[in-house]
Amino acid sequence: MVVLDGRDRRKHTRHPLERPAKLFCPKSGRFLAGRTRNISAGGVLVEVDVTESIGAGDAILLTIAFGDRFIVPMTELVPGSIVRTSAADGSVSIGLAIAYDNSTEMALSA
Repeated sequence: MVVLDGRDRRKHTRHPLERPAKLFCPKSGRFLAGRTRNISAGGVLVEVDVTESIGAGDAILLTIAFGDRFIVPMTELVPGSIVRTSAADGSVSIGLAIAYDNSTEMALSA
């Protein structure tokens, strides 16, 4: 979390990473295609084109394409929660800051 005095109080260092990502939103029962912007041991920032209501507090399942696999079983999706959303002016894209429910699980699956 970034505070007003300008200090970054995140527990984990973020690293720039642009990879295809797929998210499943249990609330709507839909998949969303996205692209990562940065990643850390505790979460990821994913940009998606959103045509439905999605917001902070929503549960999400995600996978990031690190190899040549195009189909990933539901059992391999990593659970997380949307911490915050951000939208660029005039854009249909939205940034989803996602915290992994279990950061150890994400580290082992990468």
